[in-house]
Amino acid sequence: MEVFASVLNCCFKYIVLPVWIFIVLLLLHRDLSSWDGLMGPLSHPGLGENGSASYLSVPSWEIDEYTQGWRYYLYNSWLAERIPLRRSLPDLRDHRCQKLEYDEDSDEMKPASIIMIFRNEQLVVLLRTLHSLVERTPKYLYIELILVNDHSDTDFWNDKLSLIFFDNYVHRYIHPKARILHLPEQVGLIKARNLAASEAKAENLVFVDAQVEFTNGWLSPLLDTIAEQSYTLATPILDNLDEQTLAYQRSIERRGMYDWSLTRREVPLSRARRSHLPWPYEVAAVRTSVFAIPAVWFQDISNFDNNLRGFGAAELELSFKVWCTGGRIVQVPCSRVGHLQPKDEDYLKRYGDLHKMGEQKSRNLKRIIEVWTGDLKSAIYKYQPHLLNISEGDLNEPRKLYKQNECQSFKEFINDITPGLNHVAALNRTDYASGHVKTLEFPKKCLTINAKSQNLFLERCSTNNTLQNWTLTYVKDLRVAGNICAEVRPNLRLGYSFCHSLGGRQSWHYDSVSNQLMSNTKCLEFTDELNIFLAICDAANGKQRWILDNINLSVMQSANILV
Repeated sequence: MEVFASVLNCCFKYIVLPVWIFIVLLLLHRDLSSWDGLMGPLSHPGLGENGSASYLSVPSWEIDEYTQGWRYYLYNSWLAERIPLRRSLPDLRDHRCQKLEYDEDSDEMKPASIIMIFRNEQLVVLLRTLHSLVERTPKYLYIELILVNDHSDTDFWNDKLSLIFFDNYVHRYIHPKARILHLPEQVGLIKARNLAASEAKAENLVFVDAQVEFTNGWLSPLLDTIAEQSYTLATPILDNLDEQTLAYQRSIERRGMYDWSLTRREVPLSRARRSHLPWPYEVAAVRTSVFAIPAVWFQDISNFDNNLRGFGAAELELSFKVWCTGGRIVQVPCSRVGHLQPKDEDYLKRYGDLHKMGEQKSRNLKRIIEVWTGDLKSAIYKYQPHLLNISEGDLNEPRKLYKQNECQSFKEFINDITPGLNHVAALNRTDYASGHVKTLEFPKKCLTINAKSQNLFLERCSTNNTLQNWTLTYVKDLRVAGNICAEVRPNLRLGYSFCHSLGGRQSWHYDSVSNQLMSNTKCLEFTDELNIFLAICDAANGKQRWILDNINLSVMQSANILV
C-alpha cells in the first residue's frame, strides 16, 4: 500500500503537475481577444465600455461570492471580475486640454520610472490598472515599470505558483522588462516607496496605486509640470470609480489642505483660481494615489525619518517635506485618472492588522508633529490630545536633517500655503457626546456590551453600569471603558472590538436632527433587545432613532468647519 501511494505521489509530482503547469503557461500566451490570461474567458465582453455603469443580476448560486467580495474588498468585486480587463474610458478633460501640445522631445521633459506598490489587491482590478497604464501611456515617456508586492498573503497571492503565473502574465501582456519585487516581509507603503525609488533608473519617478484606471494623455501634463520647476510634485485630478457599478465619474477640481488637527480637507477653489482652469494650481496637501516627482529630490527628502512605520500619515509627511524644503505641490487638471476608493475605510484591513496600523499612525503623527511643527505643536495637540501620551522615540536624526536642509518653519507653511488657518483660533478638542445611548422608542433601554457574545444589546439603563457609559469621541468612534469601540460586523450586526482610531467600521456620526446614529453610509437599527444591526438609512423609521446623553451641539456643528 505504501509503495502504491509512493508511485501515485511521484506520478503527480513529475508527470501530472508539470503537464498542468505547461498547459496553464500555454494558455497565458493565447490571444487576449478572447482570453484574459489569469482571469479565464470573458463572460461579458463590452461590459463597462467607455467607463459606463455596469449592472448585472447576481445568480442565486453566486450570491455568497458576491457578499464575501463586498465584505473583504468593500466594493463590488464580483462585478469587477466580469468587466473586461481592457475597457475604454471617456475623455473628461477640459476641451482646451485636448488642444495642448507638450514638447515631449525636449531635454527638460525626462522620461520616468513608473512605480506601483500593492498588497492583497483583487487580481482583476490590479491587472485592469496595468492594462490601462501601458495602453494609454506612450512608451517614450517611461523607461521602466517597477511593481512592488508588499508581501501580499491572501487568496491568489498566498501561493508561490500563483506568483509565477502573475510574473509571466505581466512580462507577456504588460511589459516584457517589468521589474517585479515580491518582498519577503511587509515593510509598509513608506518604506516600499523608498525601496523602489532606490532601484529606479529614470530621472523622474511616477508612483501609482493599484486601484486606478488611466485615461488618455494623463502622463505628459505631469512630466511637463515638473520640468518647469525642478522642486515640484505634480498630481492629476482623481476622478471617481463608483464602488457599486465601477462607472467612471468626473470629479470637480478642489484644493487639498490641512486643518489644525492635521486632517486633510478638500475645499472649493476660489473664484479667481477657478477662472484660470484648466491650468495647474498649487495645493497644500498631496494625494499620493498618483504623483510625479524628480527622482533625486524624492530620494533626498525620503530619508528624513526612516523610523516611520506602515502607511499612516504618509501623505501628511510628504506634503510637509515638499513645502518645507522649498518645493511645491501642483494639481494638474489636464491629467485625469480614475480612482476606486471605497467609502468604508474598513478596506484598510487588507493591508494588515487595523489595531497595529492605528498604533503606527499615531506614532507617525507624533513624530511628524515634533519634527515639523515647532512652536505651533501645542495648537495641534489641542485637537489630537491622545497623542500626548504616545512615545515618539528617538528624533535626533530627523531633527538634524531638518536643520541641515534649512527647512522652512510650520508657521511659514501656514502663512504661504494655508493662510486661512491664521484666522481660526485653535480650541481644545472636545468629544461630541457622552453618557447613555438609548432608543427613542424605549428610552429606558440602553446600549450595553455583552461580553459573552461580543455583540451589543439593549438593557435597562443604570447609572452605575460602566458598560453603558459611551463617548462619541472627537476621532469619531463610539467607545466605552476607555478602549472598547462599537464596531460593525461583516454581517452588519453591531459588535465591539479594541479601538484603532482608523475609522472604517468603527467610524460613527450622529445626526441630531433625525436622531440617527450612522456608520459610513448605513444607520443603526434594532428589532428587539438582542438584534441591533446596520441598515439603509430611513428617517421615517422609528427603530433608527437614538438618543445620546450630553450632546455637545456646538462641537457637532463645527465639525464641518475648517478648524
